[in-house]
Amino acid sequence: MSVGLGQIRALVPWLVFVLAAFAVFGVVLDLSFLSDDHVAIWRTGPANEAWRHGFFRPLSELTLRLGHWLHGPSPSWHRAFNIALHGTNAFLVFRLFRSGIPEPGSRIVAGSWFAGAIFLVYPFHLESIVWIVGRESSLATFFVLLGLLAAIGVRSRPLRIAFVGVCFMAGMLCYGSALLLPVLWLPLLLWTPSPDRRATVPMAAMFVVVGTSWFLCRSALLPAAIDSYTGGFLAHSPSTYLFNVPKVIARFFLPPRHNTVEQTRLIITLFLAMAAVILHLFRTLKGRRSETSPLLLYVALWLIACALPFVAGASTRTSESDRFLYMPSAFLACALVQGLLISVRSSWVWSALGVVICACSIQMFRGIQPWRQASMITEKAVLDVPSFIPKGRLHVFDLPDEVNGAFIFRHGFAEAMLLNGLDTAHVVQEGANMVDDQQAHLVETLGVGRLTIVQPDSAGFARIHGLVVPLRDRDRAVQWSLR
Repeated sequence: MSVGLGQIRALVPWLVFVLAAFAVFGVVLDLSFLSDDHVAIWRTGPANEAWRHGFFRPLSELTLRLGHWLHGPSPSWHRAFNIALHGTNAFLVFRLFRSGIPEPGSRIVAGSWFAGAIFLVYPFHLESIVWIVGRESSLATFFVLLGLLAAIGVRSRPLRIAFVGVCFMAGMLCYGSALLLPVLWLPLLLWTPSPDRRATVPMAAMFVVVGTSWFLCRSALLPAAIDSYTGGFLAHSPSTYLFNVPKVIARFFLPPRHNTVEQTRLIITLFLAMAAVILHLFRTLKGRRSETSPLLLYVALWLIACALPFVAGASTRTSESDRFLYMPSAFLACALVQGLLISVRSSWVWSALGVVICACSIQMFRGIQPWRQASMITEKAVLDVPSFIPKGRLHVFDLPDEVNGAFIFRHGFAEAMLLNGLDTAHVVQEGANMVDDQQAHLVETLGVGRLTIVQPDSAGFARIHGLVVPLRDRDRAVQWSLR
């Protein structure tokens, strides 16, 4: 009876974080499908494809397939899954913070709640929560965090190795960031009391076997070992990756801005402030090894988890690619809390952590706004199309690409039509929709917009932005107007 009661008590924090996630992100449940969402939902649902072409993320695709089987093409239920998953990951951050300290006291127990709460409202990884397809990175993070907790918490050697191996494979079947699990395991092995250090060699062998099995399976099922999407990230010069490092670190603390000069000035100010903080911590914590060790652990985990954004990059102008920051932000939340706990000794530490949570919450709600506008534009475009469909073909120009990083129709216009019961045989999306910087990154002041008719010239051609499209008899051309 006591064991059952203990298990129930252990689930209480998980329930708290999941409910808090719905309280915070419930405002996005009514958003429509966006961009790649249409492609993924259509192909894993009505089209009954195993996974999207060019990607090997079958476990992520399976969650979409199961969602479509349970509740059909309902964006609210798909997005509810993302929110529940995010709340669960916040709970795992809560557990990781407590597990990273050998003898947690009352301050550490309270700090673990703050670590989970900061991760929950962290404002710069919204892609993984609000964007339905973005669940790929949060699913991988779930299995990575679960694997790390098992690596330091499960006493039975065979069970520990088997469980971590399952988490490793499952994470890689969701998203490539899970490949970092073996590297993240190394700092835990060095900094935390291992349940059995003699299991180091078998654990490492397991990682090699599982990683090789995943690679062979992926190579056999995809046309090439490395798809064009991943290959694009690996095709840059070393200087590009080196330049990505300060940009990525800055994006963990600064919101995106279109003004490059202003953003550069803020990045320089940020790094000067970070240098001052590091110097202060070095002087204050010198000789306090037992307190600094967990901080160094979380910082090491954060930097290792940053390998993906260091390679792929992160925009300082829009929120695009913020999904790459999702897994690293889990360790950053732990590092921030531990840094404040050991550097602020008085009761002021709780006020400081409260300020951090409030600041994150404010910025998070600001970050949600582009996604809300992207949803309105997507719905407006899909609703406007039927009123223009002629007996011939409908040529659609200048569909919006994004709103400050929140995707609209970068992909998925045809699938959006199909999901709404429209025949795409006579609808053609013409040309690139990013004709200039103003249109490539729509700002909030531009409003929702609408489709308007494009009148052909005397020769029967529709001419827009250098594109010349011949219109046959009964054809019609429409353009997205930003107003």
